[in-house]
Amino acid sequence: MKRQIASSNAVPSDGKRVVCYFANWAVYRKGTAKFSGTNINPYLCTHLIYAFGGLSKEDTIQPFDKYQDLEKGTYTILY
Repeated sequence: MKRQIASSNAVPSDGKRVVCYFANWAVYRKGTAKFSGTNINPYLCTHLIYAFGGLSKEDTIQPFDKYQDLEKGTYTILY
């Protein structure tokens, strides 16, 4: 099932936003500090800041960690 993507100004009826921050390098932490995209509760956050990305020489967006973001599927899990 594909998640519906909310617009950038999506706000719940109560007007509150819960902005969550996920750094893709958290998957490399050891033990209980390890955190992956599958650990994010999609019902907790109204918005998600996904760090980190990069820019190519042509100034286009590209993954910072191609292995985790694309090959392991972290980006597609969150999308």
